[in-house]
Amino acid sequence: MIHKLINLRPENSEVTLEVICARPGFGCDTPPRPAFIVCPGGAYAGLSAREGEPIALRLIPDGFQGFVLKYSVGDHAVYPAPLQDVSMAICHIRENAEEYNVDPDKIFVTGFSAGGHLAAAYGVFWNTELAAFPGMVKGSNKPAGVAPCYPVITPDEKTGHRYSYSMICGGDDKVDAIADSYNPAKHVTEDTVPMFLWHTFSDALVPVMSSLIMAEALNEKKIPFELHVYPHGAHGMSLANEETAMGQGGTLVDPHTAQWIESMIYWAKEICADK
Repeated sequence: MIHKLINLRPENSEVTLEVICARPGFGCDTPPRPAFIVCPGGAYAGLSAREGEPIALRLIPDGFQGFVLKYSVGDHAVYPAPLQDVSMAICHIRENAEEYNVDPDKIFVTGFSAGGHLAAAYGVFWNTELAAFPGMVKGSNKPAGVAPCYPVITPDEKTGHRYSYSMICGGDDKVDAIADSYNPAKHVTEDTVPMFLWHTFSDALVPVMSSLIMAEALNEKKIPFELHVYPHGAHGMSLANEETAMGQGGTLVDPHTAQWIESMIYWAKEICADK
């Protein structure tokens, strides 16, 4: 395994990219692998360990390389910083693709809850000034696709999560004025990349309407997407198994919902086959 921690922002030591990659093995050449950058949830106030490393590790047996992005949160969460973090991560992986045994044209981004918002927003804003950082070559930060998992899409409590938006807007008093600027469903264009979305119908924290609104926006612009809505499970399912439930069990474990990652892998492999 290749396992290292990269600091992406010298001014903020908490913004890191954890590299979790399989080495070519047994003395044989192994073709470069596609990769996923994983963005944990945490309402942009913190980061959930349950939605980071376990996801990256689960992807490796299916032929992917894994990277966990600890993006700007808390006092540093105001946009566009988190979007720039994703751009920095993609560019770092591309620049070091040979070392990481990654196919530079097959880098995906997935995220959970607020991290799902970040993934969706990145899929929409990747080619705008919001996602650019000093010295970046235009277009070098393009993802192959993004996979928002039970994502926050809107700031409306009936369809999304206002607190997450208060973090990226710089305070609850600014949400009503500027939240639309960061709502990915309102900015889909022909440059938006393919998306894979999933949610549970019974999610009581971020309603399933969040993913449905995003899917509708993609459909209107004819952007390819895949959407799964599972009937059971609380918010924060992660892999929906005992490992990521971390002793909580109950509504965080569901064998049906747990199939989402196999579906996402199949979706990503189909995109890779077309490249």
